[in-house]
Amino acid sequence: MKSITDNLSLQELLAVLLPGAVTVLFIAIGWYGLPNMKEPYDFIKSDWEKAFTFFGAAYFVGYVVYIMSSCLDEIYDKIKLGSVIL
Repeated sequence: MKSITDNLSLQELLAVLLPGAVTVLFIAIGWYGLPNMKEPYDFIKSDWEKAFTFFGAAYFVGYVVYIMSSCLDEIYDKIKLGSVIL
């Protein structure tokens, strides 16, 4: 039996995690306001539960964004081949 990490590359992980982290960060800033911290990653040093929750939410939101954007692949392929004129 293959491990789940055999099929997971760094590029695939970042393709999901990075957009999710940016989206979750913007939602958190919009909801709570700008953080009052001396260092940008101070919350990771202080509370590992918050960091785990942040990265979990970032992965989930990134996966949703990835799935929603994959619906646009067919349109992009048509535009790329030149069969659709905007």
